[in-house]
Amino acid sequence: MLLVTMGTLAAGLGYLSLKNQPFATREQTVAQPTPSPRITEQTVAQPTPSPRITEQAVATAPRATPVIRNHYVPADQLPGYHGEGAANRSVPAVTQEVPAPRATLVQDPANFVMSVLRNYNNHDYLALAPYLVSGHLNYFGHREATDAFIRHDMANDVRTYAEVNCTFQPETFKHEVSNEYSSHWEGPMLYDSITAYTEAREFNGKVNSATTRFTVGYTSVNGVTKIYAMVDKVL
Repeated sequence: MLLVTMGTLAAGLGYLSLKNQPFATREQTVAQPTPSPRITEQTVAQPTPSPRITEQAVATAPRATPVIRNHYVPADQLPGYHGEGAANRSVPAVTQEVPAPRATLVQDPANFVMSVLRNYNNHDYLALAPYLVSGHLNYFGHREATDAFIRHDMANDVRTYAEVNCTFQPETFKHEVSNEYSSHWEGPMLYDSITAYTEAREFNGKVNSATTRFTVGYTSVNGVTKIYAMVDKVL
């Protein structure tokens, strides 16, 4: 009985000695978790703001524009055009007829064949229209091509090519008189041809180049020059 009482008394004295220690000393006996470092606003990377685009910068930015020569009007903007893309035009249609030049008799065959190819390269349908025989023209392999087909073809070209440059070789010009006669025209069919080097630059930067032999077949109908063939052969 005495041993038990003394053991109990010793345990009690140990508890009292711990209890009488200062509070700070008791806290040191308990492992405390290490606090995480505080994340401040300076430690968080802030995104770099994008430069502001002003109206002045937009207005002065360079823009790629197609090269339009002479009095060319895109074919799908011509009055009465009902071809592909007519319902989805992003530009207003022309509301007034644009007068086309009158066809004249050929006085200088060499100049005539070069002017036909120039107008074609410039997508100038109005300059060619008075000379074309709709439905009876061999248009670069498309036989019996109509005016609507040719207008549509030139409209596609003007969307594709930013610029077309052509260099003629005048010494290669040739004038031929055929034996082709018909009640639909006066006199024989004439064929004028010339060699030319052409470079066509697309809007995407691609450049197409070739040396070709261009031939135009024409004759007179009611005193007016009419073209029945336009052929271009790569040499």
